[in-house]
Amino acid sequence: MVTKTFNPVKKKYALNNSYFKGNYGGYSQRPVTPYEVLLYYKQHGELPFAYNGDNWLYDCYCEYQKRNGVYHSQFFTPDATAERMAEIAFDYFDEEKPVLDACCGFGQLTRALLKEGFQAYGYDFSYEMVELFKEYTKCDAAHTDFQSFNVKYKNIMSNPPYEVPLLTEFLECTYNILEDDGTLILLIPNGFIDKTRPKRTADILAKYRLLYSEPMTEEFLRTKVHCEIVVLEKR
Repeated sequence: MVTKTFNPVKKKYALNNSYFKGNYGGYSQRPVTPYEVLLYYKQHGELPFAYNGDNWLYDCYCEYQKRNGVYHSQFFTPDATAERMAEIAFDYFDEEKPVLDACCGFGQLTRALLKEGFQAYGYDFSYEMVELFKEYTKCDAAHTDFQSFNVKYKNIMSNPPYEVPLLTEFLECTYNILEDDGTLILLIPNGFIDKTRPKRTADILAKYRLLYSEPMTEEFLRTKVHCEIVVLEKR
C-alpha cells in the first residue's frame, strides 16, 4: 500500500455535505480522497471527519464523488442490494466453489458474500480500489488483471459498468472465464438482458440462459437509473 503521512485533524467536519466541499490542503494536512482517508485511519485509528453511520467507506465514496462531480458514484452497490444478491447466491451458486467478485470496487458484494460464508475473490482495474478492497473486506485475494487468476470460475457476481459497449465487453470476458454451466449474478439496468441490438450485445447475451430476475428495491444516489438482479447461466 502507498504510504503518506497525515497530521491529526483538529477540527472534524461532518462527512455529509461538508467534508469534501472544498480543498482543505495537501496530503500533509487532510485526506482529500477515500483512499487517503483509509491511510489516515490506519495511521490514527479514527476517521478525519465526523461520522455516525455504519458503512463509512461506502458513504465516504458517494460523498466524495458527489462533491467532485463524478457521474458514476450513484452506481455503487447499496448495502441491502448487496445482501440480497448474496442471499440469491445460495439458490444458484455452487457453495463449494469460490466466487469471483468482478469489478469489485472496494468490496460491497464481497463483504456480503463473506458474511454468508462464501469464499470470495476480487477483481478491479484500479490499484487503489483493490487496496481499499483488501482493507475493507479483510480479504487479500484481489487483483487488477483478469489474467492473473489463471483459472475458470463456477460462480461470478458483479455490479459491472452500465454503458452498453463496456457491459457487452464485460459479458464476453466473464463468459470466457466461467466454467461450463457456470453462473453469473449481476446488477444491471432494467431491460438490458432483452437487448436485440447492437449485434455484438445480442450475440453475447444469446450465450447465456436467464435463470432468474428481480427488481432492485433500493435507489442509487442522484440518478433515475433502475436496475435489476439477474442470474445467468453459461450455455
